[in-house]
Amino acid sequence: MERFLGACGGSQQKALELYRYNLAISKAFYPVLNLFELFLRNNVNTVMTDYFGDSEWVIKQKTGFMNDPRLSSTRFFLRESVLKAEPRLKRRGLELTSQNILPELAFGFWCSLFEHVYNPFLKGSVMRCFSRRPAYADRESVARTLIEIRDFRNKIYHNEPICLNSRGLSLCRAERVHSGITRLLEWMDGELREYVQYHDEVLERIAGARGLMNEKCRMKNYNVGGGNIKEMA
Repeated sequence: MERFLGACGGSQQKALELYRYNLAISKAFYPVLNLFELFLRNNVNTVMTDYFGDSEWVIKQKTGFMNDPRLSSTRFFLRESVLKAEPRLKRRGLELTSQNILPELAFGFWCSLFEHVYNPFLKGSVMRCFSRRPAYADRESVARTLIEIRDFRNKIYHNEPICLNSRGLSLCRAERVHSGITRLLEWMDGELREYVQYHDEVLERIAGARGLMNEKCRMKNYNVGGGNIKEMA
C-alpha cells in the first residue's frame, strides 16, 4: 500500500481507489494467464513428445539433456523442477508418469525451454509450438515475450502493484503483456485466441483505470512519472 500512497501524494482515499483498480486488472488477468499457461504447456508437451519420440520425455530427460554439465549455469533448473515435483505425486498416491507430472511443473519451466541455453539440445524444435508465427518471430523474441509474461504473472500472484513503475503510474506494461499473450495465442492457434478472448476483460479494466488516472492527473492529485499529467512507459 505504501507504493500507492507515494504515487497519490499520501492521500489514502486516492491510494485506495488506485489499489482497487490495480486489483481489478489483476483479477481480469487471472483467467487469461491460466488459460495461456495451460495452452502453452500442452503445446510444448506435444512438440517435445514428437521431438524425443517419447511421451515420457519429461521424466526420462531429467537424466538426459536436463542433466548435461553445460546447464550448470542454470543450476539444472529443469531437472530440479521435475525432481521436486515427483514427491508431490507420491504423497498423493499418484503414479509417476508424464501425464501426472506435467500439471505440477511451474509456468517458468515451460517458458525456460525457449531460452538460448537449451537451444543446443532442442535445436529450435520448441518453436513448432507457434506454427502460425510470421517469419520475423524468432526464438529470442518469443523467449523475451515469455519472460515478461512470466515476471508479470509472478507480480500478480504475489499481490504486487502492476500499474506502477519506478517513475510513477503506468499501465503500459499491463497492455504490453496482454498484447504479447494475444499474439502468442494467435501464433499457436487462432481458435485458442478466440476462446481466451471470450473470458478476457483485461482491456476493459485497463481502460477504466486509465480514465481514473487521466481524471486525477488533470486535478493534479497523482504523481505520474514525477509529473502531473503524463503516464510513463
